[in-house]
Amino acid sequence: MQHSILFVVHAGKDVGLGHLTRSLVAARSLVLRLGAQVDFVAVGHDVDDSLAQDFAVNFSVTHGPIDVAIDRLTKNNHYAAVCLDLFGPLLSEEMGTVLGKLHKARCKIVAIDALKGFEGLIDLLYAPSFMPPADCEVNGFAGRLAYGWDAYLLNVQPEDQGLDPSGSILALTGGSDVTRLGREWPAILNRCLPYGTAVHWVTGPFSEPPIFPNSSSVEFIEHIAPAGLSALMHTATVAVTVFGVSFFELIALGVPTVVFSPYDEKDSRELRGIAEQRIALVVRDAKDAAEQASLLLRDSELRAELSSNARDKLKNFDGKYFAEEVRLLLAA
Repeated sequence: MQHSILFVVHAGKDVGLGHLTRSLVAARSLVLRLGAQVDFVAVGHDVDDSLAQDFAVNFSVTHGPIDVAIDRLTKNNHYAAVCLDLFGPLLSEEMGTVLGKLHKARCKIVAIDALKGFEGLIDLLYAPSFMPPADCEVNGFAGRLAYGWDAYLLNVQPEDQGLDPSGSILALTGGSDVTRLGREWPAILNRCLPYGTAVHWVTGPFSEPPIFPNSSSVEFIEHIAPAGLSALMHTATVAVTVFGVSFFELIALGVPTVVFSPYDEKDSRELRGIAEQRIALVVRDAKDAAEQASLLLRDSELRAELSSNARDKLKNFDGKYFAEEVRLLLAA
């Protein structure tokens, strides 16, 4: 029996592309491993549908409140499951009514990462993290819970030849650079990095143009909304990045990485675990990141240690675990 499954995700300027990219990996895994028919809807503005061209899903873009979109998309009740990867601040109380309808219609509800406030209506909470969600038990969640190092959903492919030791830095601020790092971070990197360092700066599709120093001792090479980051990651000696999906893509490839969160304490729990396991250098802010990246460029032994530790943890990340969890859910 071929199952029809709906994905609804937040994407766009105010959210970035993290929800979109990891859910596309999850959706592709359901197509390849379960033979599912997948309808995939991104909710947001200025989302390029070419992002989904390699994922074998029926992709479309819509706008407006997410609860209205889900209610409209599921009104015929023909989906075996609805997978949601949503940005919490954009949810309203009406979501409970919409999910309640799906629940009564025996449609399975899968939440990727979190669906705070609606835990009692979730059949499968899939956390693409090595740690379980901090508060799902206290919020009435009684469904299936999946997490662990095999739970990541990454669209990268390791290559046998290893990483390029040329001494370049890859700088990532996210698809929308919501904290406007592009205004000040280039100048900080210029002050901290060794003379002549090549800095490959990625400007996301929803980001403001960065402000590069007029007079620079390092070479800034800007990449504007590249179709994928794997090629750049494979040629980086060191990466500096904000915490998010791209960080895990980097460490899955074994790139020695300096990471920080510009989002206050939102990611502190996971970052503490990463620091304890010496998978990457976890720092406080953009200035600290630049200083530590400079030290990491000079320390080949530390780079090798971080790379080895990361590869040992992240071995399976193409959605196999997600497909198995959904298979078990649908068979129940």
